[in-house]
Amino acid sequence: MDKRIDYIDSLKGFGGMLIAFYHITGLLGIANCRIPLINKVVKVLSDIGFVPVEMFFFLSGYLMIHHYSDKIKSLEFTEYMRRKVRAIYPFLLVSIGLCLLFIVFQGQWRNLNPYDLAYNFFLLQGGCFIGNGDFRIDLLGSGTWFLTPLFLSYVLFFYICKYKEEVAFGIYGAILILGMLGIKSGVNYPILNGYMLRGLSAFFGGACFGAIVKKYGTKVRKRTLFLGVLCVLFYAYVIVTGMYVQIHDFILITSLIFLPAVLVLIENISGFRKLLSFRILQRNGRLSV
Repeated sequence: MDKRIDYIDSLKGFGGMLIAFYHITGLLGIANCRIPLINKVVKVLSDIGFVPVEMFFFLSGYLMIHHYSDKIKSLEFTEYMRRKVRAIYPFLLVSIGLCLLFIVFQGQWRNLNPYDLAYNFFLLQGGCFIGNGDFRIDLLGSGTWFLTPLFLSYVLFFYICKYKEEVAFGIYGAILILGMLGIKSGVNYPILNGYMLRGLSAFFGGACFGAIVKKYGTKVRKRTLFLGVLCVLFYAYVIVTGMYVQIHDFILITSLIFLPAVLVLIENISGFRKLLSFRILQRNGRLSV
């Protein structure tokens, strides 16, 4: 059984809470508080609640290197994908069920569309066929679009690791670069749209970083740690000043700069690992993909 990395579970747990907050405030709105600072913090959190999706993709790619890259040669594709389906489908069915209940209780059941339901059940909601302009269809905006690029990433990762191992890092990097270029240029086609490219670029960004860590380790010199701190401070500056509204750039900064810097800092500074030692975060993170 694969050994879990506790602080990664905690990061995923925190990200899951932020995503839930983002979707809840999107559905129900944000209550005003008499304290302006609290209102500001709540607004920013609700604005950037989509960002942990990048973190989930990045950490998924990173962990795939950690857990699968050495043993994938001995796995059959059907067994490999069966494991992924078992991990994901129960939560997808819960999400679909809750969305249906919400629609019924809101008296909007007449708006239920069998096409949309099938689109979500068969993991096509990330934008594989005709959708609503951006080729994405989520029930109630529930945010399960990420499952489409995630499963595509799993398939590509298996093929690359099993059959193109000698050039795997180059292929990971190529997917990352092409994904970033597509996001910046606003590519919007079935399969090749912003949502799919967000997932692919972040996943294979994590795979690239995982391959580097696997080869060179995570221990770095103090000057490199200082650079990591500057990266995190720059990211905080982007958030505080509202520069995060440039969504495409913010997404790229998250995947290419912030997340690698955070992992390096956590691996090298025990105090950060202690901050991420809360069991509630770890348990929440273990429920995620």
